[in-house]
Amino acid sequence: AWLRVLAKLAGELPSNATLYPGHGKPGGVTLLAGQRSYLEALRAEVRRLSPDGSKLDDAERAALVAAMKRHEPSSALEFLIGLGADAVAAEVAAGR
Repeated sequence: AWLRVLAKLAGELPSNATLYPGHGKPGGVTLLAGQRSYLEALRAEVRRLSPDGSKLDDAERAALVAAMKRHEPSSALEFLIGLGADAVAAEVAAGR
């Protein structure tokens, strides 16, 4: 659903809009593309680690965090990556 909302916003917001994300600095609508890229990378990595949608073990969570830090080096919200991993695995396995 988040990806759909990002796509919708990208199509509706004026190109000169300023966005104020809950985490991070204000920026233009290019923030939406960056968020989409991050979420798609997260889903791809979770799909690789858990193709059947099973819960990730500690080693898989660590691998997921490492992969996402290569995509976005900031560690400010690193702890959130593992928290949502199982929900993302189930969502990806269900084809959503």
